[in-house]
Formats: sequence, structure tokens, C-alpha cells
Amino acid sequence: MGAVFKAIQLSMNRLVALKILPLSLAKDRSYIKRFLREARSAAQMNHPNLTRVYDVGSYRGVFYFSMEFVEGQNLLDLIKSEGNIKPETATDIILQAARGLDHAHSHSIVHRDIKPENIMVASEGTVKVTDMGLAKRMDSSDHDITVTGQVIGTPCYMSPEQITNPKAVDPRSDIYSLGATLFHMVTGRRPFRGETSAQTMLKVVGEEPDWPRGGEIPIPMRRIIKKMMAKDPARRHQNIEQVIRDLLYLKERVFSPHRSRRSPLLRAYSSARFNLPSSHAALIPDTPSRRLPLVLAVASLLVVLAAVLLSSSSGQSAEGPQNQEFLQPEPAPLERPEPGLSFSKYFKRAMELADKERWENALLYFDAATTSNPLSFDAWNNRGTCLWHLGRFEEGIESFKKAIDINADVPDFHINLGLALLELGRPREALNEFEAAISLDPESRNGWDGKSKALNELELFKEAGEAAWKARQLKAK
Repeated sequence: MGAVFKAIQLSMNRLVALKILPLSLAKDRSYIKRFLREARSAAQMNHPNLTRVYDVGSYRGVFYFSMEFVEGQNLLDLIKSEGNIKPETATDIILQAARGLDHAHSHSIVHRDIKPENIMVASEGTVKVTDMGLAKRMDSSDHDITVTGQVIGTPCYMSPEQITNPKAVDPRSDIYSLGATLFHMVTGRRPFRGETSAQTMLKVVGEEPDWPRGGEIPIPMRRIIKKMMAKDPARRHQNIEQVIRDLLYLKERVFSPHRSRRSPLLRAYSSARFNLPSSHAALIPDTPSRRLPLVLAVASLLVVLAAVLLSSSSGQSAEGPQNQEFLQPEPAPLERPEPGLSFSKYFKRAMELADKERWENALLYFDAATTSNPLSFDAWNNRGTCLWHLGRFEEGIESFKKAIDINADVPDFHINLGLALLELGRPREALNEFEAAISLDPESRNGWDGKSKALNELELFKEAGEAAWKARQLKAK
């Protein structure tokens, strides 16, 4: 509805997005009156995940409203450039958008046109819901700004009731549209598409979206999207707070194996990389350096387990799994290190066991390795990683600190210590470690990612968004 221009507000000397209403709409006085009132209501809201409406008015018969100018790209452009967005990233984006909508709904405002084009990802990572000028007050006793029978919104993202009875929309309509947007993000295609708008609306009212085959979208995420997009509003989330809770569940329990944390990394031992004193060089085997992100297999397994929890019981909701027991395979018997072997043999066997995710057994061999060579910072780091996977975070912290005491110039050691500190609810200390890693390696994506998580827990959301954006930029390189 109308063209948008990049403009300068002279009185404030700031960039704004200026939306001009078509002259055909400006001829209807009752429409203009209601539009101005509702747009001014939207201008009263102030939230980091909503674009501000600065001003609403007219100039020489041209009606307009000016909005906050956001430097970045909208979700539709992001989808076009990437094909589809990874489920974890999509969850982070929609979670921020949901928080903005929660603020709008708390002010009795329904957006009515949630779609990828109206969700911006700013250059520093903050997500903003735009075009609040089309919003409608729920407590208004006047007629809608649409004429009788006119539908406002974009057909493939509109809720069924928005099509059949547009004057009866409530916050659950925004929830549907947000779910349709999330569907488009993770699948790379719109939930419904017809040759005409009328055909599309018929599909919205009478058909279910066609999900792609394959396991890229976790089952818990599918169930949440399906609940958001239920045809009957009574079967959807009843308020945006419930959506936020489910999205947090995805973020913390599905996409990350341990309380939404990245797992520490193991490191192979190398003398060439770290310039140890010559008196210790004989203790170091001549093996190539490598980094092993051993968490990948664990993460995949836990995502599957989380999906089974949600799908195996008909009485479960998408809010989280019920308590169930799983038949676990018999663990392999512990293999005890043979006394008197060389450091290199202990270290090599420990790495082999860790590659098989036999963390308790690997810990025994890393214990033997650190006893054989107390100055092996890689062995101390890997010992801490085993302890982390066993949930022994305090001991893991001490082991990571020992590695740093021996060699403080390895970014991974600071990152691993930061991850363990986050597990124990110590984000301020964790932030110091992530910043230490970044100072050693400004291109460390894991360092920026960890910094974002620590800042988020400290409720420094703007700084967290900036760090997350930096991590995404490094990942894209």
C-alpha cells in the first residue's frame, strides 16, 4: 500500500523511511481519518524489535507516515540470496520478531501484514518488524480502515480468518502469519501459491502447506510451525508469549545439545605450532595439528532424541518433551591405561576414544597423559572437554584454566573456558574469556558466537546482536 522512499527528516537531521499513500486512497475521508488515528497509535510504541513510526500527516493532499530507517535487508531478500535459512538461524530471527509483536499486542495493536518483506535484519544483527502503519487497534469500536469485504495483507501469509472475516482478526492472526513466514524461511518456498490471489486465498482456507521431504527441519520445529499455522485460531498458540516459549525451547533444547551451548573442541598435540621451550620438546610427538569438532555427532543424536520425545506421544505439546526413558545400548567396558607407556601413546589413545565419544574412558587416558607430561596444554584442554561432556563443569573449568596457565595464547582454550563458565551461570566471567579469544584472533567465529551468548545472558541485547552478526559474517567467508 503505497511507495516507500529513503528521505531525510530536516527537523531532526536523520534518515527515515517515508511511505506515501496512493492518491486513490487519499480521496476517502473516512479512510484517512481512521488511518491517521491507527498509525498514531502505532507511533506510541517503542521496542528494539519494532521500527518506530515517527510521524503521520499530510502535505498538499499527500498523506504519509515516516518510519525508522533500517540499514540491512529484509527476510525475503535473505531467502532469495540463500535459498532457505538454517532452522537455528531462522529461530533466532523469528524469536526477535515475536518479542516485537509481543510489545505491540500488549498495546492492543495487531499488525495484520506479517511477512518476510516486513521483517528486517539490521546490519548489526537486530531484527525489526516494519510497517506498523498498517496495524489495527483491537479495542477500537470504529470500523476497520478497509472497506467492506476488502482484505488487507499478503494472501500466502494471511490467516484463514483474515480472509473470511477480516474485521475479526486478533493477535492469533499475527501468530499464523509469523508461522507462515518461518515456514518460508526454513523451506525456501511460500506455504501457499496460486496463479491468482483468489486461488492462493482458497488454498490458505482449505489446504495444508506442502512440507518438503527430508530431515533438515527438526520434527519439533515442524510441530511448532504447524501449531502456529492451525486453520482454527483456537488450536494455535493463544498468545505470542506461548510462541516465544516454544521458540526458546527449540533454541535451548533442540538446536544445542547442552543447554544451548556450543561444545568445547578437542585439539591434537603439536610442538611446531606453539614454540614450547626446548626442554619440553622431547615430550611432544611429531604429529600434524588438527581441530576436531567432536560435538557434531552428539548434536545430531540429541536432535533426533528430542524429535522422538515430541513425536512418540500423542498427548505431548510442542512446548517440550514429556519425561520418557530410552533404551540405551550397553556402554563399552572401561579400558584402563597401561602404566609406564609414553605420553604420545596415552594422548593418541585418548583422542581415539574421544572420537568415539567415549568421554569417561578418554578422560582416563588424558589423566594419564597429563601425569606423564604436566606441561601439555593440549592434554589439559582435552581433559576439560571430556569433563564438560560428562557434565562435570567445575572440574572442566579447572582443567581449561590449567591449559591457559601453560599457554595463554591459544584462542580455543579461552573459548572452552567461557563455554564451561556459561554452563554454571557465570556470563560475566565467560565474556572476559571470549573477549580474550577475540583479542588473540579477531577472526574467531566461535569467539564472537560465544561473546554473543554471554552478552545475551547479561541482557545486553544490542551488543549481543552485533556480536552474533559478526559471527555470521565470519561464517559466510
